[in-house]
Amino acid sequence: MISLNKIIVLFGLKKNSLSYSSLILFLGKLFHSISSLIIFMILSRYFTKTDYGTYRQFWLFGFTLIPIFLLGIPSSITYFIAGAKSQHQKTAIINSFIISTAMTVFVGLLFFLLRNEFIVIIKNQKLIKFIFPLIILQIFAPMFYLYQPILVSLKKYKLVVLISVITSIIILLYVIAIVFTNSSFEIFLPILSIVMVFNAIVIFVIIYSISGIKKVTINWQSIKNQIVFSAPLGLALFLGIISKQLDKFLVSYFTNSETFAIYANGAVELPFINLITNSVMAILLPEYVRLWKEKNQSRIINIWNNSIIKTATIIVPIMIFSMVMHREIITILFSSKYVNSAIIFFIYLFILPMRLATFGSILIAIGKTKTILKYTIIAVVINFVFSIIGFHYCNVSGIAIATVISIYIINIGQMYEISKSLNLNFFQLIPSRQLSKILFISFIPAIIIYFLSFSHLGIFLNFIIKFSLFFIIYGGIYEKVIFTRISK
Repeated sequence: MISLNKIIVLFGLKKNSLSYSSLILFLGKLFHSISSLIIFMILSRYFTKTDYGTYRQFWLFGFTLIPIFLLGIPSSITYFIAGAKSQHQKTAIINSFIISTAMTVFVGLLFFLLRNEFIVIIKNQKLIKFIFPLIILQIFAPMFYLYQPILVSLKKYKLVVLISVITSIIILLYVIAIVFTNSSFEIFLPILSIVMVFNAIVIFVIIYSISGIKKVTINWQSIKNQIVFSAPLGLALFLGIISKQLDKFLVSYFTNSETFAIYANGAVELPFINLITNSVMAILLPEYVRLWKEKNQSRIINIWNNSIIKTATIIVPIMIFSMVMHREIITILFSSKYVNSAIIFFIYLFILPMRLATFGSILIAIGKTKTILKYTIIAVVINFVFSIIGFHYCNVSGIAIATVISIYIINIGQMYEISKSLNLNFFQLIPSRQLSKILFISFIPAIIIYFLSFSHLGIFLNFIIKFSLFFIIYGGIYEKVIFTRISK
């Protein structure tokens, strides 16, 4: 079997290396992701489907969708900080706070003025009682999207992890307290917004202190430059999030809060999987920016391909295993009450091959934000049309399928543009030979566990035994077939 030392060799986990920094960042996000999943597990069991669906809508519109309105600032700030002089870094950070706050205050005001129309669209009258907590959450939410790119660009990786872990623990403890005190749903959401505001203020104070800002000076020309650069990326992110969350909008519009609760529990990517890519790319983006400025394209491609292979060794087998065990996973996470979420979860698993890399990262690094925008527009249009057709023929499952298709379209389009920009063949961006081997050896244990049954031991033990068998077999084959060649 593969030992710890072999894993260290494979992933290049030398101190101060990119892989080591990615691991640190991943561990913090993993803790946050697991705590978020636990929260969903607790609340889906504690509240009724109607209340739980209302909570998911509250979280969707109060927090998840906030990047839509931030003009791409969280994604583009790395471009202004990485490799810049100290004063330019401080100016970029201050600009980010000013722009983000101005936008979310505007959004909050808009939600307040159009609150009745908003409630009619999502068809959930219960949410009208929580408009003020929702608006408060919206105003302070940007801090949770800004702190990581800022601190990563300043190479404060461990501080990112510390913030992620502490804020996650605070929210999780609050949810546990709500359950133990048997508090009502009407109390839960307002206090949740207060807890989030407290966390946001603490994060702001930390960034303000660590970045060395002593005096806030507003440079309107600098703000304008940052907005001009970020705007195309912001619009692309706006459309990208719309495309990704369009399925939830349409399910809210076409159905009710109970159906939305079932769909929302299924329409999730395995959270820790997404974190692997996000953590790696959060570290690599500043590196891509530096290498592009140095005109070292060959190094960019080398890092790109290595990162894809390394993430694939984890993502691909987990994807295949989850496809075999999708019903058991949903039942264990959310109880048999949400077993109908399993088909949506199965469909969403097909997104995972597109999570082997963040395809827009190189385009951001080389300044081609308009290219990202172009393919995002295409994806939104296709997603909307396919979702309407899919719902007509396959109900909510058709909407999920349309979402998966749109994600493939935008990523393949971006890869094509990267290949042109770097003067490469399209297929040079994909280490297809290694990926094919990883996929093949993942199917072998999948076939074995598919025909084995330990259901008489209960669903949880059945899952644990099959999980263990799968990865013991996968690890053994992987070491013989792939590991030696990659690690050389």
